[in-house]
Amino acid sequence: MGHRVTVAALPGPVDIRAPGVAMYPLPVNPIAAWRKLERLMADDEPQVCHVSALSIPQHTLWIPSVRRNGIRLVVSPHGLLSPAGLAVRWEGKRQTRARGWLKSAYHRTFDIPLLGQVDCVHAQSDFERECILRINSAARVAVIPLGIDAEWIGPDASIRRQLGIPVTFGYLGRLDVYHKGLDLILDAVSHLATSRPVRIVFAGSSIERFRRQLEGRAGKLGVEIRGETWGADKERFWRDCSYFLGVFRFAGMARAVGEALARGVPVIASREGNWGDTVARHGMGFAVALEAPSIASCMTRAADLEEAQYRSLSAAALKFARQWTWARVAESTIAMYANAA
Repeated sequence: MGHRVTVAALPGPVDIRAPGVAMYPLPVNPIAAWRKLERLMADDEPQVCHVSALSIPQHTLWIPSVRRNGIRLVVSPHGLLSPAGLAVRWEGKRQTRARGWLKSAYHRTFDIPLLGQVDCVHAQSDFERECILRINSAARVAVIPLGIDAEWIGPDASIRRQLGIPVTFGYLGRLDVYHKGLDLILDAVSHLATSRPVRIVFAGSSIERFRRQLEGRAGKLGVEIRGETWGADKERFWRDCSYFLGVFRFAGMARAVGEALARGVPVIASREGNWGDTVARHGMGFAVALEAPSIASCMTRAADLEEAQYRSLSAAALKFARQWTWARVAESTIAMYANAA
């Protein structure tokens, strides 16, 4: 099926240009962004508009124009319906009573009614689908997980990983204590009951207001904290990592989970982070509840696996990575658009 793609996005650090895709940066001001999108719709005459993320005015305030022009509408909540995500600000920013009230009011006034108007909702997981259906039981929902970058699957991907000693549980990404569930992992450490040596490593960019709190607790528990990890250091991280910890309280673009799977690293993930369901279904790790005892029990079980059991998880991770690249996501997304139209 032939199709044409136009992307309009807020400016950011990631270059998302692609061959054959028209890319338009949006102004930060919501009114200016709305006017630009109006012009784009008039010029391009799209059949389907796909809005990524709720609760962002620049993304959602122009939706009435989409409906008024008879354009089919698809929305991705992008983790913003998770109860734990609704309660906080993103990227470690301090929440205040006034901001919490505004976020709740915006969610009730715009997000919830919007889910009753769209032609299809894109969910990344069964958990997110459940969140959508609790708000609108009649919603048409397509579950399409995040994809895997094909270049992550390196030439050594066919080599079967071994559990190794010590068993290393790793996290790589922004060190946002609440969002990424790092406090829950630290709480779980004291409950580990495995007889095998265990090492826990957090690597990534710090959020200043969390840094001292995280480093203080981690130091007392023997958890290693590394800074931003790239190049040879990142390769070494993945080589040493036995399991990746993705126990997020709510989802974002959790790309490190996909990179772990592409390296054959089994994943311990929460449902709320939009990976727990997929990991459990494909036998490439474990789904855990967002509670320290559940995480500790799972980490103990994972550390005590026999080598054959571990290799089975690793092989399943690689199989999923090879099958679920972004090309496969694109095919599923186009099918979703066709059904919406």
